This record gives sequence, structure tokens and C-alpha cells, in this order.
Amino acid sequence: MKNMKSFIKYSVFSLVALLAFASCDGEKLELNPTSSMSGASLMENANSALVPLNGLYRSMYTYQNSESFGPVSFNFMNDAMAEDMVMGAGGSGWFEWDVLYRFKNYYTSTGERCYTIWNMHYTWISNVNYILAAEETMQGEKTDVNYVMGQAYAIRAYSYFMLAQNFARTLVGHENEPCVPIYTEPTVPGTEGQPRSTNAEVYAQIDKDINKACELLKGTTQKHISHISYAAALGLKARIALVENNWQTAKDAAHEAISASGKKILHTSDF
Repeated sequence: MKNMKSFIKYSVFSLVALLAFASCDGEKLELNPTSSMSGASLMENANSALVPLNGLYRSMYTYQNSESFGPVSFNFMNDAMAEDMVMGAGGSGWFEWDVLYRFKNYYTSTGERCYTIWNMHYTWISNVNYILAAEETMQGEKTDVNYVMGQAYAIRAYSYFMLAQNFARTLVGHENEPCVPIYTEPTVPGTEGQPRSTNAEVYAQIDKDINKACELLKGTTQKHISHISYAAALGLKARIALVENNWQTAKDAAHEAISASGKKILHTSDF
């Protein structure tokens, strides 16, 4: 395994400058200049903790290259690789190599999507681990702290969920096969890399994180459209349950997500 430097080269604090100009409601946060704020002060209260959290969200839609521009590009890739879709022609070429064996030399390239998926998701995991480490000491209204922590747990759940689907076989029937390394504590460039955990261990961590996210986000109000709301966390929980073949959990979480979003659940009688 490559040294941890390859995917945790950015700490949570390196993202602060990305959102020094923005806040949850689109106006500047009433904070000291970010260049003068220490890492410890950022995590002192829920209000200032939104700065690195917003920076993390900002990184999710920052252009990397023509094939890797955050979660949207990964979703396009997953669609192209789905069993119900056939790539009949090269098209623009941006996503054809994901499904064609003749491009297998790209799989080990540090300039292509395989590397970006690994690097970006572990960067986000590293960032939220710094936020989650302050869960017991962060000051502020309980709902505000829950809001920050709930999103951090959801982001970590999402990141491991995507990593597991891209770098391991599916869970059911392969529970004891190797998946990806798990990190739940803050890391630095010199942190020793962990070995690959099993599928069962990784999905247990995913379930733990998404359940905690739903618990904390329930009763909170979404501060910005880019943030993970309670309904969005439930939607992610449903998606995870589908991969785990936990059909009842998926159904219940999906129905609750729709209800929490204020949308109507459609039944066959509605058509």
C-alpha cells in the first residue's frame, strides 16, 4: 500500500481558505480572518466548525480534470458500469474506459479516475475525522453541534460506501474478503497506513456512521442547499441498505426520507 501521503496530504485546515468568503446563508461568517485562526479555534464551537465543513463541500465540486470532477463524475462512471447499460460506442470518450478492458493500463495511473476516487474520498475522510474528534468538546447550541457532527458522519459513511463499491467485491457473499482500510481518527502525512479491512468490517462502519448521522440530523434545519439534510442522510441510508440486501431497511429509510423532505409517497393507486 502506498504511504498515507498519497491520499491524506490535505488536512481539514487546508480547506479553510476555500470558503473564507462564504457561509451557510451566502453571506460572510462573522469570524476572524481564517488565516489567523488556529485549528483548535476552528473546532471550539459549531459556528466556526462550519468553515472547514463548508470547505469540504466546496472541494466536492472543484474541478480536478475532465474525467474527475467530484461525486457527479463518479455517478456517471457508475451508470456506465451498470449491468443494465451497454456502451455501444465511444462517444466523447470521457467515460468509455471505465467499461472497456483495453484501457486497463489506466487503472494504476495517478492521473486517472481510479486514483482520484481513492484520493478524494480518503481526503474527505481525513477532514471529517478532525471534525468528529471535537464532538465531545465543541461548544454551541446542541442542535448546531448535532448539525455539524451529523453531516460529518454522513460524509464519512458516503466516502466509505463509495470506496467499498469501487475497490472491493459486493458485500453479500463476500463478507470476509478484503475491502479498504478504515480510519476513524485524525491522520497526518506521516500516519502509518492501515491494512485492508474486510467487507463486513467496512460496511459495519458505514452502517454505524449513517445511523449516527440520521440520529443527529433529525430535528435540525438545513443551513445551505449543499449540506446533507436529515432527508438526504435517510436517502443515503436507503442506498446503503440496498447494496447490503437489507430490503426492509431500504424501504423504511426511503419512505422516511420522502416524508422528511415534505414530498408525497406515490402508490400504484396514484397512477
